[in-house]
Amino acid sequence: NPNSSGENDAKSSASKPNYPKPFHWLPPGFDLYCVALQECSYPHRKGFSRCEEDVCFCLISHLGSSEYTVIKAVTMWEIRIVLIARQTLAKSCIYGIRAGHVATGVGGVL
Repeated sequence: NPNSSGENDAKSSASKPNYPKPFHWLPPGFDLYCVALQECSYPHRKGFSRCEEDVCFCLISHLGSSEYTVIKAVTMWEIRIVLIARQTLAKSCIYGIRAGHVATGVGGVL
């Protein structure tokens, strides 16, 4: 379910162009995934408004856009964490997801 934090779902993914799948290392078939990416910044591809949207599309595309949905995606600078679940679980078992982040680097900025 899309929202201001960058969530994306299979419905909106279905309308995007079919790009190569860079997450070949991620085994399909599990019910729940939490994928964290560091130094994840690049010019998003045509058809996407932000890098985060592009990344979420790639993950869902790899796992199966008709079976999975992004529950929550959070970005801080070039660090991303994406929570993905089977659609059947997302509709019946997963709710009340909250996320937060705190800068803990040099001067509490990074």
